[in-house]
Amino acid sequence: MAAKRGAGKFPWVAVQLDPESGANYSVIAELRNAGMRIHGWQARANPEGLARAKAWGCEGYIGQAESDAEARACLSLNPPAPRAVIGNPTAWSPTTFNALAAAGWELLLEWYWNAHPWETSPDAHNYPHLSSVTFGLYDASGETPQGRRVPLSEYLKVWGGAWNAYLAETMTDADWASI
Repeated sequence: MAAKRGAGKFPWVAVQLDPESGANYSVIAELRNAGMRIHGWQARANPEGLARAKAWGCEGYIGQAESDAEARACLSLNPPAPRAVIGNPTAWSPTTFNALAAAGWELLLEWYWNAHPWETSPDAHNYPHLSSVTFGLYDASGETPQGRRVPLSEYLKVWGGAWNAYLAETMTDADWASI
């Protein structure tokens, strides 16, 4: 499991709380035993997932916000801090952008250079609570004609700030060596 391999290298790991992930409390316990701090992540923010995060003792909540509707769903939950949205602010209306910022939601900006090679650097569009940039480390050649795999080392040449990865399970030995 990539998360165990990252124990001691990453300050936290996100575990998907949606039913299709197959995650359960034993997965959380196993990761904690490997020294990881756990944040719950939902692809579709809803009260059941937030309740699951609380019941499993997750230290934070992350909601998917790749569209305005998804960002508004996160806002409606109002989980305790730390809380973050993962996505891109260009997909949100100005009203939602401002509401998330006013409520103190951190942003895990998605920068999938692997799927969008024309996006040569991350851009949070002046969102005031940029926490980190999420690098797409999977092979995106099946997503778009220009899709490819971008090694972690290439992302790190462009972005020197805080970062996280989707999916850590797709990290190669060379990626792990870049940390």
